[in-house]
Amino acid sequence: MRNKRWSKRQSCVSNPENRRFRALARASLGSTSSSSTSKTNTPLAADKGLTKENLKLHDTIDARMTDALDTTDINTTADNATVYSQFTNETFADVNRLFNSNLASHKEVYAILAAVTEVIKSRGGTESNVEYFAALMTTLESSSEIEILKATAYLLRLIVLKLPDSVLIAKFCAANKIVTTLLIDYANSEEFSFIKSNSTGWSLSSTVRSFEILLGFTTHPKPKIRKMTQSAVISLVKCLYSPCTQTCGQFCVKALEEGHEHSTNFVYVMNLLKEALPYFSTQHIKIIAENLLKIMLKKNVIWTALSMEILHSLFSSGHDSNLSAELSSQMIIALYDYRPHENDIQPTLAWLTVMMKGVVCLSKLSNEMGYASLPRLFSTCMPYFLSKNESTLSLVTLTLRTVLEECIAPVSEDITTVLSSEYAGNNTPVHKILRCIESGLKYKYQSSWSYILQSVVSFLKALGKICPELFENLISSICDMYTDFWTPYKKEIETTIAIAIKTMGPRHVLDAVPLGLEDDSDHYDFPRSWIIPLLRDNICNTELAYFRDSMLPLAAKMKQKSIKYENDGQELQAKVYKTLYIQIWSLLPGFCTKTTDVTKTFRSIARAFGAALTNKEISQTVCQAIRLLIQTSCNDDQEQLILKQYAKNYLPILFNIYTENKESARLYVIETIKAYLPLADKELVKEFYSKLRVQLSSDLSVHILQSLFDLAAVMIRVLDSTAISDLYGFVIQYLKNRDVLVQKKAYKILEEICVCESTDATSFISEKVMDIRSLLLESLSDCSISSKTPRLKCLGLICHRLDDLMILDYVKVVLPEAIWCTKEVSSKTRVSAYALIVEMGKAVNRLNGNGEECIATYVKLMLPGMTGSPQMISATINSISCVVFEFRETLPRSLLDSLIEMMVIVLHSKSREAVKSGLGFVKVVIVAFTHDMEIRVLIIVNDNFSEAIIVESYQGITYLFLSYKTITDLVPEDYQKVLSNIKKSGDRAKRNRLSRRNVEDPEILKDSKINNEGSTVQSSFDDLLKDSDDDDVDNMTNEKSKTKKKFKVKENAAWIKESELDGPIDFLDTSISKKILATNPKSFIKSENRNSSKDKFKTSEDGKIIISDVYEESFKTSHFKNLPDINASISESKISKRKRSDDVVSNALAASNDLKSQVSYKSNTLNTPAIKKRKKQNPEVGVEYQSKRARGDMMVANKYEPYAYIPMNKQILNKRKRSKLAAQHRGILRAAKCSAATVRNHEKLRKK
Repeated sequence: MRNKRWSKRQSCVSNPENRRFRALARASLGSTSSSSTSKTNTPLAADKGLTKENLKLHDTIDARMTDALDTTDINTTADNATVYSQFTNETFADVNRLFNSNLASHKEVYAILAAVTEVIKSRGGTESNVEYFAALMTTLESSSEIEILKATAYLLRLIVLKLPDSVLIAKFCAANKIVTTLLIDYANSEEFSFIKSNSTGWSLSSTVRSFEILLGFTTHPKPKIRKMTQSAVISLVKCLYSPCTQTCGQFCVKALEEGHEHSTNFVYVMNLLKEALPYFSTQHIKIIAENLLKIMLKKNVIWTALSMEILHSLFSSGHDSNLSAELSSQMIIALYDYRPHENDIQPTLAWLTVMMKGVVCLSKLSNEMGYASLPRLFSTCMPYFLSKNESTLSLVTLTLRTVLEECIAPVSEDITTVLSSEYAGNNTPVHKILRCIESGLKYKYQSSWSYILQSVVSFLKALGKICPELFENLISSICDMYTDFWTPYKKEIETTIAIAIKTMGPRHVLDAVPLGLEDDSDHYDFPRSWIIPLLRDNICNTELAYFRDSMLPLAAKMKQKSIKYENDGQELQAKVYKTLYIQIWSLLPGFCTKTTDVTKTFRSIARAFGAALTNKEISQTVCQAIRLLIQTSCNDDQEQLILKQYAKNYLPILFNIYTENKESARLYVIETIKAYLPLADKELVKEFYSKLRVQLSSDLSVHILQSLFDLAAVMIRVLDSTAISDLYGFVIQYLKNRDVLVQKKAYKILEEICVCESTDATSFISEKVMDIRSLLLESLSDCSISSKTPRLKCLGLICHRLDDLMILDYVKVVLPEAIWCTKEVSSKTRVSAYALIVEMGKAVNRLNGNGEECIATYVKLMLPGMTGSPQMISATINSISCVVFEFRETLPRSLLDSLIEMMVIVLHSKSREAVKSGLGFVKVVIVAFTHDMEIRVLIIVNDNFSEAIIVESYQGITYLFLSYKTITDLVPEDYQKVLSNIKKSGDRAKRNRLSRRNVEDPEILKDSKINNEGSTVQSSFDDLLKDSDDDDVDNMTNEKSKTKKKFKVKENAAWIKESELDGPIDFLDTSISKKILATNPKSFIKSENRNSSKDKFKTSEDGKIIISDVYEESFKTSHFKNLPDINASISESKISKRKRSDDVVSNALAASNDLKSQVSYKSNTLNTPAIKKRKKQNPEVGVEYQSKRARGDMMVANKYEPYAYIPMNKQILNKRKRSKLAAQHRGILRAAKCSAATVRNHEKLRKK
């Protein structure tokens, strides 16, 4: 007790004198329900202790519970509470949790439900929702006790949601009468439940009266009642429009007009308006908007914020509201008078958000009115770019970008029509917006250029394609910023120019900003050369004619200058112009991507393409351009016909380049041939193949033969069956060739024949499938390592073309080779081997309808590999893992159990390869069978465990998102620590990933949203809960106290911005809102100005400025002040008689050296640039081995052990210290030998 104190020397006594609560607890023992007799509910009965009556009652309850548990089936979903109360309706499932509750209200709810259920069953009911509704309404009408009414109302709220609409409509009047009466009688204490009805019921006066009563509860002082009522009203307002919305609108208008701003009811009504206002009639919206604007004139920060939130919700509703375009426009115009000052952060963020939503809403209601409102918004928002607050800059940028993207696109055609007319002029809304953005590129906005350029990007995306001429001056100004000023925003400028190139096209960009390469003067300064890489990466969907007319002559000019300077011996100048020549040609792929004028331009530029193909410097660029032209620009037959005409010119050139070029980087040529061959005529292809076949029959070098094989493989797609048969007969003789590369090319041709889907190739494979099968099986012994990948692919491709009778024999022969190839060094070979194993499994699965038997047979064919070498065992296990994963749905359970038992044996073998493959099988099974808990238990729970099994098993189980406790229950106690370390490492890595992600992608708009403050606080509070469980109450108390203090500060936080130039402030002026601030203007004073007096120089008496050397003063005061006297140290030193007099001098020198080292060491603590440079040039010995978190030295990767060597010291030269240092060296060696011996002994004991 607070006011009671212990008597002297009785503080150890803890038994209280008052035992009222204990008596009540004893009285409640043995009571079965709330209707127990008074004998067991009184303290007198409790004092009797254990009686016969209490024992009989205990035995009865125990027998009832035992019978109930025995008769309950394990698979039933009913709770124990359902057995006791005998109710089975799923609507009351939430009531089950109240069975063991100690609260009286919960017990009352449970008792009422049990009584109602008993009544329904006694009358032969089925416990339907309608029966419960009727019984509960009867109870609600007949009862008068407040506790019974609360419990009945709670149960009614649950059952009403499940009733059919017909019952609600039929019983609405009767239920409405009962509920309305209770609401009036218990207005200050009773919760409510409201019943929905159809629109016809709202014509009754009783219904309207009930809704009016309900509206009265929206301002109830109790939060729970108020929130539930407001949610019910909002749901009704959203569903019904009349007269429910009329009544609610009248209520809110009356509350705003007659209410007092400092009353709590005023706040409650404004909170209701946030959700309900969009569904009011236009007249009510207009009246409420006028009242909100009047409230904002009073300059109260809280009411202004609430009004802004209401307007924000109104504008955000869009088409769902009854807001008209005219009323929206009037509200936006009125809000301009409430524009806050740019340094007033929070009101500025709210105002910008509301204006953004308002203009977007106006544009959706009327495109023309939304477009017309943009110039004023831009001119009003431009001063906010002078703010120093990042949140303000981010939000004003977001506002301008959003309105440009939402409001310009719907009227883009109208804008184009207006600008193309003769009477357009320069005073259209687009020109006004453009002038506002151009004004933002002035020097006074330099700190905000990165944000302004983002608005330029959005403007270019909206109108850059339809009216590119409009932005030429703007692009020129931005490029001048890149070259004329030293600006840190070069990346932002490059991004803006890149978007301009994509939208406007290279013609308009280069007209506004020429490259400056056309000049004939011999200067080497190209200030606009930085645009060329941007052109190369961003040109697309443009005209090829511009490259022909402008870029080709410019490239030829650069080539001529390069040749000229090279002939004159000026290699540097020649290299510069040669680089420009290559860079200009690098623009060609962009011009060929989605070209718009192929039919008009390609004929005139085709000759230049052919000549450029033979130039090694630009051949790759031209090939890429041709491929892009074929893939992206040939959309109709006419364009394909034009490119088809030049196949006879380009393909021979490409063939010659590929065969003559011995460089490895010639893949671009074969890719271009592959893209161009489908466009060529069949007769032309036959002619090319006949020439190729003649060359193959002649005596060729190895390089030419390989090149011709590559060309033949590319041509298979367009060859007929006769040519394919001829090529097949020629190639098969090279499958056993000793040249590894030639053999690999031959297998590649065979692979292309098997994979080709043309009609001719398919018919040829169907005829020759048996020959190909025999050929592949016979050539196994002669196959080289590099040829295994195409060989395995061929084996897999013909597997599906074999008959069902031959598949099993084919699998028996090929399967050992596929299993062995899973251990090859080449990753491509391993992938091909696994793919072949899967394909053979699918082929075996087709043998009969029973998939389980087929997979079991297929797996049994692999088991003989388990008797081979360790490498073969590992390959077999990997193959079985692949089959188990791919065919997990049809895998027999008995087979899987056998495989698991076999893998448990493998895990205890001595072969590292086999154990590693077995662990892989463990992970595969855990991941594959996610819904079979027994399989996971069989894998993890076994008698013999190892640390490797724990690690791999845990890593596999983590894919299943199981809890840590579930996993630890399956692991023996000896390995719990290992598992804990694995979990900690995983959690640490996860936290590091999240932290890196948050740093790389920070939130740009932290304070831009009005209604997001609560979510931010909630997330931080959740983080505190994760880190600490002991300070929950303190944290909640601190949060509440902080919010209360913050609310009080905001209530009176208002400042007036005064200026001597403006004179007295007129509070009746409409612009007064700009001078009433919610942020202290003194907070924007720079810290440099505040503390400027601290950095002033000292002055002498005659006014001269005294500039002292900081380094000298600090050095003198901190070092020479406390230096000892050298002579004193010499005189005080004891000199032995046996030492010569020279030792005195040496002692003095040593003392002076010690002093010098002390001075230099202390001077190094100064953070001057000279000292830092000296430290960097002459680092101390062993600094790199120092630990940041602990004492001593640490091991460093790729460096010597720090404790294995003794650093050199000049004191070793001193004769007096040699013996001492030698003794130290011997001690170090002795200690090292002892520690090494200790480690060896520990290792021996561990091995035993």
